[in-house]
Amino acid sequence: MTDSAKSFKTHQVQTQFGYLEILQFGNHKRKKSIIFLPGLSCPWNHYHHQIEHLKANYNIYFVIYPGHESLPQEPRSFDYIVNEVLEVLDFFKIKKSFIIGHSLGSPLALMCALKKPRQFEALVHINGFAKNPLTLFKSQFLENRLTQIKNFAEEFPNIANRIWNIGMDHSLGFKVAGWIGGFNLELTEHKDIEIYASFLKHQKATDVLFYLKEILKLNLVEQLTTLKQPQLILAGSKDKITPLKYQYELHDLLLNSKLEIFPTGSHCTQLDHPQNVTMLVEGFLG
Repeated sequence: MTDSAKSFKTHQVQTQFGYLEILQFGNHKRKKSIIFLPGLSCPWNHYHHQIEHLKANYNIYFVIYPGHESLPQEPRSFDYIVNEVLEVLDFFKIKKSFIIGHSLGSPLALMCALKKPRQFEALVHINGFAKNPLTLFKSQFLENRLTQIKNFAEEFPNIANRIWNIGMDHSLGFKVAGWIGGFNLELTEHKDIEIYASFLKHQKATDVLFYLKEILKLNLVEQLTTLKQPQLILAGSKDKITPLKYQYELHDLLLNSKLEIFPTGSHCTQLDHPQNVTMLVEGFLG
């Protein structure tokens, strides 16, 4: 990672629900803007290849979800976060922008475009989805177990967070982080996985569980045919968290979309194939 990729300004934009922390890369008065919505518990370093290249020609506003900040707030519903992202556009006086979403950021990007379609010129989805992809939790039994774990974590947060931190500190923590993040361990640089493991360690278990519950409720399928903007969908054939069928579904539902599949791509295609992903995104945004 180059030093120039680390050059950003941090903003805490006040919203009706608290504040949204934004990392701003680039400050070009006449350049177009990109709103960057990351995956769950994904730090900006996850996208340093793309940010380093794109910030030369775009102002990039990287969104930190509530609960992920340096001084964490309580997590908030997807509907609230979408409203806050739109408030961020007003704060920076951005009338039109592009939007890039990875994993969880993809449905949030879609929700933003559904709410304010004229504000977004085009969307990029990296390992995205339009409805709950966590098939492991689709049975009522498993969903009830997740609810019980979440309730335990809320009632005994210190114990839950201690268990979580011990797991990240364990000798298997690297592999656990790799599994949670859905990396292709043969392609992704280990330092990127180490950064992710370190970031995970500082997340509260209750916050992660809150957002998992939000994902379980997600279903945008019936609304997507109304979107007319160009959309680029990037997928990894080896993605075990949001499998390829969810990107095929996005492609079928989004009338003006293009699908690019990486045969060896994992859930973090932007780290598995950084140069190819960056070139595709840059070419698409024009």
